[in-house]
Formats: sequence, C-alpha cells, structure tokens
Amino acid sequence: MNAEERCQLTASHGHVESADPRSQSASRASSSIARAALAHLPDDGVVFVDSGAMAVHVAQSFAEAVTSSGTGNAAALSFVTHSIPVALELSSTAGTHVQLLGGSVNYAAQSTAGDTTLRTLALMRAKVAVIDADALTVNHGLSTDDAQQAAVKSAMVINAEKVVVLCNSARFGQEAVVSYAPLDSIDVLITDADASDEVVQKLSEHGIDVVRTDPDH
Repeated sequence: MNAEERCQLTASHGHVESADPRSQSASRASSSIARAALAHLPDDGVVFVDSGAMAVHVAQSFAEAVTSSGTGNAAALSFVTHSIPVALELSSTAGTHVQLLGGSVNYAAQSTAGDTTLRTLALMRAKVAVIDADALTVNHGLSTDDAQQAAVKSAMVINAEKVVVLCNSARFGQEAVVSYAPLDSIDVLITDADASDEVVQKLSEHGIDVVRTDPDH
C-alpha cells in the first residue's frame, strides 16, 4: 500500500476514520482508555465530562455498554458536560440525563466556555470528573493552550470528589501554556500500555492510581 492509499479515508458506521495504521492504532488506544474509564463512574449521582476526543470515546463507550447490557445505572447518573459531541452521544441513550452547559461556543473545541459556563459549574458538585488531558508534566501538572478551556477543566476538577484523567502516553512530558490542575488533584490516571515504568512510578508517588490499558484486550 502506497502513502496515498494509507492516507485514504474510509467511512465506517457513520464516522470518518483514517486508513493510516498509525492513526488506527491511536484510535484503538483511545477507545481502550475510554472503556477503562467506565469502571470509575459512580453508581449514581453527577458526573462531569470534559471536552476532547477521548471524552467523546467515553461517551460512545457508555452508550454502547448501555445498549448491549440494558439500561443498568444509566437513569441514576446525571452527566454534565461542555462538549457538544459528548452531550449528543450520551443523550442518544434512553433514560440518561445529560446537561449541556451554556456559554460561548468554541468551534475548534466543539464545546462551550466563558463566564456563563463557569458560573453554572461553580454551583454544582459531582462525584466524578472525567478530564481529557492535552499535556502533563510532573512540575506543571495538567495544562492546555486554551485559557477558557483551562478554566472549565479547572472548575470541574475543583468541584468533583474524584478526578479521573484520560491521557495517552504521547502527552506525557508535554507542557502547554495554561496549567489548570496539579498532579495532587488527580485520583486516577488512565493511559495506554506504552507508558513507561518510570513515568508511572513518578505519578504513583503523587498518590495517583495509574491504569495502563491494552487496546488488544
């Protein structure tokens, strides 16, 4: 297969997927991380869900799990998100309560942000916050390049009893402009099998429960 064929896009189940093996591998890793996140959702109560590709994977995985096994605890959970695609995925599941936070729409992030979003989050508490990490370092914690998105992520972290972070290993050691959460605020970090033992050890020293997933299982 030549380079042009590898970069060809194929349609599957209504989604556009890359035929590039590297992209497919990354997608499998993200799906594996997302499935692992479901084990950390509470039986009931409020769950904050961040924006981002892996957050969308979590929403898709939840919808698939509910569809395959029945409603389960779907009706007992209330999801709050600023991500438009996350809200759409979750609301496709019968009985699931989803609140899309208001605010200014960021086209690139496909999410809301700004004063309205933050004022609403300030009044809420969640049992779990699921955060999609753009960058992570030991010294800088979690960071992102968008200040408005950082403010929303920070509010979710502050107002949640338990913080579950989704972060593929390629983002370890990367540092973005705006830091929004120190490592000590993270309870669980879910990553892929390529995360090094050294990085896992450093994260564990901060009291983080690190989960490495295998996309082939």
